[in-house]
Amino acid sequence: MDMVAYFVGRLFSELKPFLEWALRNWAITVVALVALIYWAGRQRRINRHHL
Repeated sequence: MDMVAYFVGRLFSELKPFLEWALRNWAITVVALVALIYWAGRQRRINRHHL
């Protein structure tokens, strides 16, 4: 259990600068997420047609 807590703490400390940047630039983050979700949906649709 200690390993999990250590890993989560370490991961959070490593990602903290990225999280702070994402919160400061939330508009860019939202646009990027929407684009990613849209692109993933298109990929699924294209792959289904080819099968």
